[in-house]
Amino acid sequence: MKKNRCVVYGATGFIGGYLVNELIRNEYYVVAVGRNTEKLHKKFGNLTNSLEIKACDFKDTTKSISFLREYDIVFDLVASSVPVTSVKMPIEEIQNNIEPQADFFMRACEKKVSKIIFTSSGGSIYGDMGDKPFSETDLPNPQSPHAIGKLSTEYFLKYFCSIAHLPFTIFRVSNPFGMGQEKTEGFGVIPTFLEGIRTNTPPTLFGEGNLVRDFIHVQDLVEAIVLSLYKDNNYFIYNIGNGSGLKIREVWDVIKEASGTNLVPILKESRSFDIKKIVLDISRFSNEFTWKPKTDVKESISKLARSIKNY
Repeated sequence: MKKNRCVVYGATGFIGGYLVNELIRNEYYVVAVGRNTEKLHKKFGNLTNSLEIKACDFKDTTKSISFLREYDIVFDLVASSVPVTSVKMPIEEIQNNIEPQADFFMRACEKKVSKIIFTSSGGSIYGDMGDKPFSETDLPNPQSPHAIGKLSTEYFLKYFCSIAHLPFTIFRVSNPFGMGQEKTEGFGVIPTFLEGIRTNTPPTLFGEGNLVRDFIHVQDLVEAIVLSLYKDNNYFIYNIGNGSGLKIREVWDVIKEASGTNLVPILKESRSFDIKKIVLDISRFSNEFTWKPKTDVKESISKLARSIKNY
């Protein structure tokens, strides 16, 4: 059976780059969409037999939607905000994220695509729930404009797909990490720590390092996403993570030991949007698809930190 064409928006991002390669490995034909033509060619220039490269700003909906054909599988991995930046610019969250996403979903449904897959937040949406792992059935309690934006986008996707009778899947993803992750404000504590070691900058540990986060290796993540394409899903929303948590202080200890750095962390109190503990209950996806993460998180973080010695 011929596989559907896949269109990946946000292809030059961290998750997007891995997803494009995983789709091609599974013999899908891919259209990789990103803002920067040069970056697209640098990332995927050697894959042109299995891939098309398209450049545009996602907010230019007329252009971004022009790349779609009927029956395409659409992956929306576009991410332009995080809690820390959204708190500084809450209205921009509406203008730059919610509005373009809603417009895109509406037009994609009009194109009669096969399916839309959206990567949402696997932590900030749920809010602070104490020690229990977050389940897809828990009532969302977003505590930042970023989280409100993600949840609003989920509802717009559900609305437009429901009235168009099109399938969709929302993946609420924990903290992905892996080789090639660039340090960007708010996008990942692990690349921030690693970049700090390269530049001899002491790390800042909010919540005095006691905040707990669920980390998943990006390769485990994209394998789960592609696995979901091989059958009709039982649910619309799935948590994807490791299913266990590490204190940020523990992450730093692993990196410090593996890298041999003498940097001393700066301990600060939690910020208004910091959630004490984020661990995802991944049993819904694990049971349905007989899946579990393969990567040992601490060992993989240690391996990344050891690679710093080569810089």
